[in-house]
Amino acid sequence: MNIPLLWPALSCTFLAVGGLFSLLRELHMLQQNSYFASRYLKWVLHSRKKYVYHALILVLFVLAFILFGSSRPMAMTIGFGVWPLTMIPVWFRSRKKAIKPLVFTARVKRQIVTACVLLSAAGVLTVFVLEWMIYVLIVLSVLTPLTALLALWINAPIEAAVRRYYYNDARRILREHKPMIVIGITGSYGKTSTKYALTRLLEEKYNVCCTPGNFNTTLGVVRTIRENLRPTDDVFIVEMGAKKVGDIREICELVQPDMGIITSVGEQHLDTFKTPENVCRTKFELADAVARKGGRIYLNMDCEPERERAGGYDHVGYGHGEWDVRITEGTSDRMGSSFVLNREGRFLSLQ
Repeated sequence: MNIPLLWPALSCTFLAVGGLFSLLRELHMLQQNSYFASRYLKWVLHSRKKYVYHALILVLFVLAFILFGSSRPMAMTIGFGVWPLTMIPVWFRSRKKAIKPLVFTARVKRQIVTACVLLSAAGVLTVFVLEWMIYVLIVLSVLTPLTALLALWINAPIEAAVRRYYYNDARRILREHKPMIVIGITGSYGKTSTKYALTRLLEEKYNVCCTPGNFNTTLGVVRTIRENLRPTDDVFIVEMGAKKVGDIREICELVQPDMGIITSVGEQHLDTFKTPENVCRTKFELADAVARKGGRIYLNMDCEPERERAGGYDHVGYGHGEWDVRITEGTSDRMGSSFVLNREGRFLSLQ
């Protein structure tokens, strides 16, 4: 490369490097918001003070390239030093502070590749074709929420195809599996604890597979089926989470639950559900699926929304009141919990 092209090329490269490290934080937050563009945008708006720095850098870049030109030393100095040398430590510092670190899944890697293509294309066009494209590169490098959303939009058809392939493969595995009991568990809270307690009890007699950790989305259940479900399993316990109406119905269409447990219904994820009624209706998508198979749903009758809907289902009610299964003599301390279950006069002490 000749000297006149060397400096713009180096400047574009360093701009893109700084932009990539800035983008990693945005992808982290996009992942935390389950790749919902609306939720991610709300986070960006809520965190707008953090982007004052980005805005100042953007103004500095634009002024430098207007005043000095894309091949002048001052513009090169900014491209070489200010942006990448500030964004790299910002990325590592934010990574250390994160409660849940960015997981470099295949989807995140595809997002990164797409962003790199966008940054590289802007850089190449700047150096060899259109000098004004440097402003596009600056925007993509500095306003990384825009870059993250652009990559998300570009990749949407690819992600839909990948999702459809894995979903159909999981459906095939279940279809070819020997007959087994599928138990769905959902609720606004308490579902993970219930899942592990039930798994531990049933393992005394059956081969049990359950969704690990917080794998409670459709893709989490799909991954469990493809990676963890064994041909010898007799029971499959599926934790079902939801961010919007229809999420639990989608999981139920895949696993076809024979019975289910609804732990509670509360005002959770109202940013996507909008109303408590939508939360309740979504949790009861599990009850509707169980009813279609002629199964039984277990409901927390201490929870008013569940109690109000219980009459339409073949159910077993549990709680502290005069229900089918009563919880009495409950104690809890740092060593654990103990309580007595009363089912039709039969008592079971658990600790």
